[in-house]
Amino acid sequence: MITEIKLRNFKCFEFLELPLGPLTILSGTNSAGKSSVLQALLLLRQTALHQQLRQQQTAVLNGELVQLGRADAVVREDAEDSPIDIAVSWKDGADAGWRLLSDTNGTDLRIVVVPDDEIWMQRTPIEHCRYVSADRIGPKVAYPISDIIVRTGRDLGARGEFVAHYLALYGDERIPNDSLHFDGLSFGNAEPASSFKLRHEVEAWLGLLVPGVRLAVEQPKELDVVRMAFQFPGQVGLTEPRRPTHVGFGLSYVLPIFVAVLAAPPGSLVMLENPEAHLHPRAQRLLVELLARAAAAGVQIIVETHSDHVLNGARLAVRRKTLQPEDVRVHFFTHDPQTGRPEKLSPQIQKSGALTDWPPGFFDEWDRALDELFN
Repeated sequence: MITEIKLRNFKCFEFLELPLGPLTILSGTNSAGKSSVLQALLLLRQTALHQQLRQQQTAVLNGELVQLGRADAVVREDAEDSPIDIAVSWKDGADAGWRLLSDTNGTDLRIVVVPDDEIWMQRTPIEHCRYVSADRIGPKVAYPISDIIVRTGRDLGARGEFVAHYLALYGDERIPNDSLHFDGLSFGNAEPASSFKLRHEVEAWLGLLVPGVRLAVEQPKELDVVRMAFQFPGQVGLTEPRRPTHVGFGLSYVLPIFVAVLAAPPGSLVMLENPEAHLHPRAQRLLVELLARAAAAGVQIIVETHSDHVLNGARLAVRRKTLQPEDVRVHFFTHDPQTGRPEKLSPQIQKSGALTDWPPGFFDEWDRALDELFN
């Protein structure tokens, strides 16, 4: 598990020291730097996947995980010729750092410092990682396939675009984390998963949003696409399969989130951007129940969110002792009112679920609106 990431001269940050936990929530105002934290980790992951770190060549700024443009768009604006430093610490005490130096044209970032060979062979940065971006694929008539991403990488794609292909190939495999099995008892005797298979577990967790929903996934032999449909309880059995385009955005948008987390083995990292998109408030909070259980079972989760329901779900997870207070890190990114520079505030969740402090602008819009309504 990653316990800390340090950034110097990366995008808006002159220097950032960010502790991470089993479950980390990144929130804050727009353009304050929370996405940049994920992008730094994704830059390391993307560069490592292309074998560029080991060969000490150039960072892969634009790839399948993140598109950062030119080097001069990544280096902090007033950093001049100073390099970018990205350092990572792990729970077992290991540390590694990477220095990235812009070329004279401002096009590429050259890797000038990496761990020595022995450490490198033991510690690949951001290994066993899945990332689902805010820009997820919506309802489609048919979904693409990718032998490289899905078969070789065992991944869903950054936009979740290959989730149907993933389910077609691995939907009948047992989930790697038995503690994420949906028994229904914790949710008012909801319908349990019919087995430990990934497909059945996904259906059961989706059932918290739409009770009784079923997935139908098919890869026609004559086509290089996967068809996916949803079925619902009807008057007699299940309804006919319905295209995702006839169902709405909620199920399609959350499906890659459920699959990414349920298919993640202990020791892996899952990064999620705005998992609450297109979900009603209760569904957002219930989604965090899965994220908290996964974090408690050894899957590190980093969530970027604008939802107070996601925050409250994490607070409830601590209150219910699914997670310990020290297992949840909450970071609020905002701008210094005098300088305009980004700053980070980190309230802590107590055993009761209360927060140690409530910074101005931190999920307080509900209270502001009520104050205006009643005064």
